[in-house]
Amino acid sequence: MTESEKLTKLKQLTALSTDLKTRVKNLEKKLQHAIQVNGLSLLDSDSKDFSTLMKNQSEEIKRQYPDDSSYQRLFWEQQIKFNRLKDKKGMRWHPMMIKWCLYLKSKSASTYDALRHSGFINLPSERLLYDYSHVIKPGVGYNPNVMEALATEIKQKNLTEEWQQYVGILHDEIRIKEDLVYDKHSGELIGFVNLDQTGNSIQNIEQSLKEEAPKMAKNVLVIMVRGIANNLKFPLAHFATTGITADQLFTILWEAVEILELDAGLKVLFITSDGASPNRRFIRLHANNQNGIVYRSLNRYADDGRHIYFISDAPHFLKTARNCMSNSFSHKKSRNLWKNNKNISWMHIVNLFKDHCSGGLRLCPKLTKNHIDISSFGCMKVSLAAQVLSSTVANALELVYGPDTSETVCFIRHMNKFFDCLNTRSLYEARNTRNNNVAPYTSEDDERLQYLLNDFLQYFSEWKANNVAGQVVQNGLISF
Repeated sequence: MTESEKLTKLKQLTALSTDLKTRVKNLEKKLQHAIQVNGLSLLDSDSKDFSTLMKNQSEEIKRQYPDDSSYQRLFWEQQIKFNRLKDKKGMRWHPMMIKWCLYLKSKSASTYDALRHSGFINLPSERLLYDYSHVIKPGVGYNPNVMEALATEIKQKNLTEEWQQYVGILHDEIRIKEDLVYDKHSGELIGFVNLDQTGNSIQNIEQSLKEEAPKMAKNVLVIMVRGIANNLKFPLAHFATTGITADQLFTILWEAVEILELDAGLKVLFITSDGASPNRRFIRLHANNQNGIVYRSLNRYADDGRHIYFISDAPHFLKTARNCMSNSFSHKKSRNLWKNNKNISWMHIVNLFKDHCSGGLRLCPKLTKNHIDISSFGCMKVSLAAQVLSSTVANALELVYGPDTSETVCFIRHMNKFFDCLNTRSLYEARNTRNNNVAPYTSEDDERLQYLLNDFLQYFSEWKANNVAGQVVQNGLISF
């Protein structure tokens, strides 16, 4: 769009937004007027009738939900208990109700408030939820109180066997809004970059040398512990950053390993992250004169000589492959992918969607416009990438267009099997989906491991070799 078109579009959107706000206000006024004219207030006798009705239906609820620990029974019993109390402030909510309410409020605070004040159901107050969610004072870095909470979690889950103690570390950065907040309890200004002790010291020296003011944080680095043979999921720490570097990651993550190994009694087996450049540089810092790809490092805090393995997140790989392919002959047109003198083109998928994915009979029922025209939000959704790079799309391309799309089909099939092999989530998923590629691994001789090690890597190695290390130019654009 030209500048004049952008200004015109902006004015149109502003006018539309103003109009919608006016309509919302008018609807609110109409609703309030309708409630005042037609609304009915329950008398105390009516309220008692409803309470009696709930009490009489308790036996039916027990018959419908015979399990004493079911959430439906718990919810019903909590509502009855609340209604029986004369002083509602004396209500002692069940811990599972509080957990559910905390989860609901974290998803949408306005939705929780609407439910709580609707009059249909009774829920804990916001003050009670605040007290539970702020038992541990929040703070940047490795908090001793958080470590005590982790020890309590391990004890409650009874992780006493050695095979139960194996865990991994997951870390990622999320974008936040830059702002400063005054903490009236500690007298601190919160919102500046805050790393571990080593990182803060180095940062202070650099700022002194450059005569720079302290920087406000733009991102938050989150460290999480995830069990391998148990259901442990625990947020360990977070750090305020402007964009983490490999050197800063090195001290932060190895301190996490030290805490988990020596203090918590857990055994760290892997560190997982996405494919961001600081994460890749962090892995390369462990080269230690190794030849080839760096994929592990000796765990200095382990007493049995274990290694820590560096794992890149498979969903991010899949999204990167999809984004790369989507720019081949389409969108930004920054790539011109081809192999064996045949194009690997996004336009093949676009044509498939236009020609055979509309009407009643569709070759690819899940393929929608959101899969084809990728938005800034859609490019982050793993489901969209997995549904495009799927065997269903590959089969449809092969059926409709034949040999013309053979390399596109081959690429999609490899990415589909690669993701299935690394996306095993349940013991019964393979049975339910009739897809053996998502079955749990039970042997080191599994055929899928051989496929990943040989066929999958060989496919890209041959592609790279045939294209002279990825620098062959076709029609003025770079391939691979």
